[in-house]
Amino acid sequence: MVIKNNPIFASLNNIIKSNTMARKVFVEVKFQLVINLNDDTSVEDVLNEMEYEFTAPTDVNADIDNSEMLDFEISDSK
Repeated sequence: MVIKNNPIFASLNNIIKSNTMARKVFVEVKFQLVINLNDDTSVEDVLNEMEYEFTAPTDVNADIDNSEMLDFEISDSK
């Protein structure tokens, strides 16, 4: 029986991993985005509706539980 590639096993493994993690770390990360858009498009709308996802490498014992955009600053809008 192969359980390594079984999605149910992977899901259970993630639950077990998340319950056995020793600590929760909060990290603020700063990114710079370059966005090309039309004059009639609001950059604020793009940023507020933007989808993003952070994932931990599969070979480490870590899971990213949550991510949210806290703030943004438009540095140039030419």
